[in-house]
Amino acid sequence: MTIALVHSSSAQEGILVAHGDHFELVCEDNELISITHTILETANITQNVTSLVTYSMRGTIEGEIKTEGDPEIKQLDIRSTSKDGDTTLIVSFSAALAPLKFAKLKLFYKLSGVLRNENGTVRLRYTFNTDARFPPEIVVKLRKPLQFGKLIVENTVPSPNVFIEESHYYSLVYRVPLLTLGNTSMTSIDISYRNETDFDAIISWAILALCGWIIVAPLSILADRKFRLGRAKKGYSFEVFKDKEGKFRFRLKAANGEIVASSESYGTKRDCLRGIESVRTGVANAIAKDAFD
Repeated sequence: MTIALVHSSSAQEGILVAHGDHFELVCEDNELISITHTILETANITQNVTSLVTYSMRGTIEGEIKTEGDPEIKQLDIRSTSKDGDTTLIVSFSAALAPLKFAKLKLFYKLSGVLRNENGTVRLRYTFNTDARFPPEIVVKLRKPLQFGKLIVENTVPSPNVFIEESHYYSLVYRVPLLTLGNTSMTSIDISYRNETDFDAIISWAILALCGWIIVAPLSILADRKFRLGRAKKGYSFEVFKDKEGKFRFRLKAANGEIVASSESYGTKRDCLRGIESVRTGVANAIAKDAFD
């Protein structure tokens, strides 16, 4: 956070006030930027102080300005005027300041006219002036593209001090004062970026999916074969044997080894196997019949 001492005319009765601004700019798809503007103030002694700060910026405020402040912030008054694409924002409040403790005020608003989509390339031109001695800290958040997309930042003037990758955004952080003119500071940021299809990511995904299928498919077939074999082992089975007269017979056994049925005798083993096949094909269509009916 950049904290700057305001010019000496703001000091009263030996009070030295420290003032700081933090701006978070979120670039939206509808060519608006959502701004969270945080104002911090503290003093060298405990005292009630009246603060009046004027901000000039490129763009037009859309809708109402919402606020969120610490209990120390009192008598808050916010006024904004927009003309020819420029906005003047005046913020005044009284605060019970204490040493080493910051009174915090947050402003939430949307700004139009500074974010343009020109044939797929999005350009952010943001200019900001304040009567504080140093520029604020500014964080520009660019929304991450969807799956198989990539963000290409073509230009950013000046270069950000920190680049942070978050879950849904890329954050460009500007901390060093950009321009100071006497007791007034001016901030100007120019960023160009675009979203493109990431063909390398698509190819990598396809290769991984294909490799996964090559590995999983044989395993699935093997597992299914083992299941079918296991199921066959647990079902009924036919057993061919010779009786006391040397004739061939077969018997049907259950999974527990119990003999369910026995066949007539056959002269050859081949005839016995044909009898088994006959039973296999015919038993599916067999019906139960009561001989006493």
